[in-house]
Amino acid sequence: MVATLQRRSWIPHAPTAGPRGQLSGCSARPFRPDSTSTVSETMPPLHRCFARRQRPTATRSAASPGPVTLGPSTVAGEARGDEWADALLPRYGRLTHLIACERVGPGMDGRPRNMRGEDIGAHTAPLDRLYRAGSAFRIGIGDGGNELGMGLLPAELVGRVVASGERIRCVVGADALLVGGTSNWAAAALVGALSLLRPEVPELRTLLEPAWSSDLLTAIVSAGAVDGVRRRPTRSVDGLDWPAYAEPLAQIADLVRSAR
Repeated sequence: MVATLQRRSWIPHAPTAGPRGQLSGCSARPFRPDSTSTVSETMPPLHRCFARRQRPTATRSAASPGPVTLGPSTVAGEARGDEWADALLPRYGRLTHLIACERVGPGMDGRPRNMRGEDIGAHTAPLDRLYRAGSAFRIGIGDGGNELGMGLLPAELVGRVVASGERIRCVVGADALLVGGTSNWAAAALVGALSLLRPEVPELRTLLEPAWSSDLLTAIVSAGAVDGVRRRPTRSVDGLDWPAYAEPLAQIADLVRSAR
C-alpha cells in the first residue's frame, strides 16, 4: 500500500482523503496477512494511529518489506528521498501487488502537484519509483487526476473534468485504476469486492461499516490530518461533512450485505 501526504500552507500534513482507504486496504489482508506493507513519508503521530488500527499479524514472510516503511521526513530534501528509494527498490521489486491510494505522482514536467497546481516535491518522497519497480500488478486509486495510476487516462480527458487537469495529471499508469468521488469511496468498493470473494473473512465487512470510518476519521484528525480542500483539521473529507461523506460508504456496505 503506497500512502499519501499533502500540505496545508507551507507545512506538510496528511489529508483526511486517503488514510481511510489505505488503512482499510492494509487491514483487509484477506490472502496473505503476513506479507503486506504500507509505505509513506515519516509522520509519527499519524503512523502511530495506523499501527494501533491495523489488524495484528503473528509472523511475516521473508518477501515482505515490513508492516510500515517510512520515508525521509519532509524536511530532509529530495536528494535524500532518492537515496531512500534506491535502498528500497530491491525489496519492493519482489512484491506481487501494489496499491496506490490517493498517492500523488509526477506530472508531465516530472513534478508532483496538488489539486491547486502547487509543486509539493519538497514534501513528497519518490514513491512512484517503488510503484513502478519490478513486475507487480499495480492498482491505482484516486479522485483528482494527480495520483499514481491516473496516467492510464488521456491527458485531455483529465483536463476536461479537473481544473488544471493536464498540468497536474500524474503520468504514471497502472494495471487497474479505480476512480471515485473521493479516493476513500473507491477503496471501500475494492474492500467490498474482496469481502464477497472471501466471505470467510469477517474483518472485511467490519471495514465497510460507516462507524469504523467515523472512528478512524476522528483519530486521524486528532493525529494531525487535515481536510485537503478546507486545509484545516476537521471531521470532513474533501470538503464533505460527515453525513454527506458517509452516505456512499453506507450504500457500499448495504450492497455487500444484500449480495451475500
